[in-house]
Amino acid sequence: MIAALVTLLMAGMPAQAPGDVRLAVTVVDQTGAVIQNAKVTVTPSTDPKTPVAPVQTGEKGVATLQGLSPGRYSIHAEFSGFEPRLLKDVQLKSGDNKHIVVLALQGVQDTVTVVRDAREAASDRRATFGTAMTREQIDALSDDPDEMAQQLQDLVGGNAVIRVDSFEGGRLPPKSAIKAVHITRDAFAA
Repeated sequence: MIAALVTLLMAGMPAQAPGDVRLAVTVVDQTGAVIQNAKVTVTPSTDPKTPVAPVQTGEKGVATLQGLSPGRYSIHAEFSGFEPRLLKDVQLKSGDNKHIVVLALQGVQDTVTVVRDAREAASDRRATFGTAMTREQIDALSDDPDEMAQQLQDLVGGNAVIRVDSFEGGRLPPKSAIKAVHITRDAFAA
């Protein structure tokens, strides 16, 4: 008898209607200002491949969805110039549900290429009238002092004068003893 009474009472109770969930998603920025026309997509956690049709926020920054079934959902919000945000595994119950999604500003990346002004580079005496060889360039020269002298003559061209420790006419030392090679040009030559 009690079982029959419970069965009758259960039959008389209204069943929870699927599709009675109302969801209001407010999209704001980091300062709390609402974002109009943000795209909000809600996806059931049980079937992530079938999202509910996207909705845009109105002038108050709220997107409203109705007719959802109770359960767990993912809420995705995005707007140009902001990082998209995903709220995972949000429990929606029958009746009204409200959620706020905060979007952070998108990082700005820019590249700048700095080059030397051509007129300034042309007026630099160090670049125009002389250069210093790098250690790698010195290492690439011949180990034989006579052959190294010829390579330096060929590199400079014309009637080059080789000076060792600022003295002309000296023999080049072994390459291992050379600390630097400077090539200077006559500033007053034609």
